[in-house]
Order: sequence, then structure tokens, then C-alpha cells
Amino acid sequence: MFLTKHTGAIVSQPPRLSSAGDARSLRTDSGFTLLEMLVVLGISALALGLSTVALRGPDGPKRLRILTLNLAADLRLARANAVLLHRPVAVVVVPKENAYRVDERGTPIQLPSSVALAVHSGARGSTGARSGSITFYADGSSSGGNVTLTEGAASTRIAVEWLTGGITVAGPTP
Repeated sequence: MFLTKHTGAIVSQPPRLSSAGDARSLRTDSGFTLLEMLVVLGISALALGLSTVALRGPDGPKRLRILTLNLAADLRLARANAVLLHRPVAVVVVPKENAYRVDERGTPIQLPSSVALAVHSGARGSTGARSGSITFYADGSSSGGNVTLTEGAASTRIAVEWLTGGITVAGPTP
């Protein structure tokens, strides 16, 4: 923005270059060098390689631990729902289908085929490969029992106390 001498008005005009050297200095900053582009491509390739490893997810004892903690959280949720809704809520475990569901109306949660599932329930006396359920009651107590998840040589166990409905997890740690 410049002021004109005669009118005093502000006029927008581009600055004038005094020599050819000034014009050359403005053009040198207008692009990237080959080295800069190669560095950017290298960093991008490294980030892509690391992200594909991260997307595979955990394996071995870590996956077993995560699945066990998810099942334990669902058992705790069932207990909380039983107390909140003042009605029994069952967690039905079906080892032959490698799945479980919270309540009879719940959606089945499928475990990976590499993980074996077994239930020992106090309510119906079902054990091992047959289906069984652990029921939580309105007062917070439960039918008791335990669920075992096994993958390869690693095994975890979720125990449910009948009197308090308390849930404990024992098994490998990541």
C-alpha cells in the first residue's frame, strides 16, 4: 500500500525491483530440492511400515490377556445390570461355538478360533465343553463359577464368587 503525492489516496502497487539480482533472489525459494523430497518419501515409507505392524493387533499372551479382560468386563457389566434392573442377568458361555453373550437377548461375542473356551458353572452344574451360564442376581450375588480361556500353552481363568459376585482374573500378564 502506498500513498500518492497528489491525491493522498492509498493505492496498492507491487514493489519495483531495482536490479536483476533482486528478481533472482525471489525465484530461488520457489521449490523443493531432490534431497528434501527423498527425505520426505523415506519418512513416509517408515511411517507406513510401522502402521501396518500396529494394525495386525496383539498376538500370543497379550491377545489372550486382552480377551480375558474383555470377558471379565462383560461379567462385571452383567452384575451391574442385575443390580440396576433388579432382575437376574446371565452370561451364557457356549464353548463349542467359542462364544459368549450377556443375557439371553444379548449379541454373541465370538472369540478367535485359536482360543479355547471352557466354563464351570455352579448353577446348572455344567462343565467343560458344554454350554453353561453364570447368573448375577439383584442383590449382587451370583451363581458362581469360572471361565477358562486357553491359547497354546497359555491359560487364563476368570473366577466369579457366588456370595459377593466378585470377579477375579488369574493368568499370564503381557
